[in-house]
Amino acid sequence: MSYKIRKRVRNDKDDILIVENTHEPIISVEQYKRVQRLRESRTRVSKSGEINLFAQIIKCGTCGKSMSWYRHPGNKANNYGCREFRERG
Repeated sequence: MSYKIRKRVRNDKDDILIVENTHEPIISVEQYKRVQRLRESRTRVSKSGEINLFAQIIKCGTCGKSMSWYRHPGNKANNYGCREFRERG
C-alpha cells in the first residue's frame, strides 16, 4: 500500500526475494503438509467462487451439525447459521 498515492502497488515478481530456512519453524513440514491435505479435502467453492475456510469446522452449539456459510445480497460480511434451525425452526 502506497500511502502517498493511496493505492496498492504490486511488486514485480523479479524483485521479490524468498529466503528459506532462515528461522526455526513453528510447526514441522510434515504437520504443514498434513494440514494442507486436510484443508483441500474439505474445501468447497461457493456459487460465487469463494472458498469457505471454516467448512466442517464450525458446529452448532445446539444440534452439533455443521454451520452453513451464507451472505445476504449487497452485504460483504460472512454469516454462519445452523441449516437445521433455518429449515425447521
